[in-house]
Amino acid sequence: AYRQQTEPSVIIDVQAQHRERMARKFLEESGHPQGMYIPKMPMYYNNFSVYPHMAMQMADFLRDISINVDPQTLEWTTFLDTMRGGNFLIGRCGWVADYPDPDTFLWQLLASENAGWQDNWARYKNPKFDELVEKARVEFDKEKRKLLYWQAEQIAIEDSPWIFLFAQTANVLINPSVQGIELSGMDVDASFPNNDLFKVRIFENTAQ
Repeated sequence: AYRQQTEPSVIIDVQAQHRERMARKFLEESGHPQGMYIPKMPMYYNNFSVYPHMAMQMADFLRDISINVDPQTLEWTTFLDTMRGGNFLIGRCGWVADYPDPDTFLWQLLASENAGWQDNWARYKNPKFDELVEKARVEFDKEKRKLLYWQAEQIAIEDSPWIFLFAQTANVLINPSVQGIELSGMDVDASFPNNDLFKVRIFENTAQ
């Protein structure tokens, strides 16, 4: 059997085209063909790292489907007050896990009980999602718990309270003479905050 290989860039391009067609379809079904009658909206973001560049890129993406936004940077405290208070239409947010568990994302950021001044800034509410997450939080069986969180995640993806952009990764070079470092999903930078440094050893002979 022969299986034709497809370049990743081609796959991504096809997916992007499909999403753009679906976005245009939803706009038309909602009474806004080609973005008609949708006023220009402010899009808030905090002025950290690469976020200003991301905001400009998001504005370009939305413009491709005839939605015009005005990227506006806010000072950090003002940004938090604005997002928590719900005084926005679009805002760029991010999250780094507090502990290595799905709960720090799904319950903390999307459970309806955390809407508003807690961390569910999108004010997302779905009773079925809440039910699955609450079951997962008290489930001791690891596989059952994982399945419940996965089911809840699929609901959130389908509802799309967020525009999912990216997941942060870290690339770290470690000298072969340094042994005993165990990386986890919580280690997002080279400071290894979750590593037990008492287990780390440095050998002069890298063959050891």
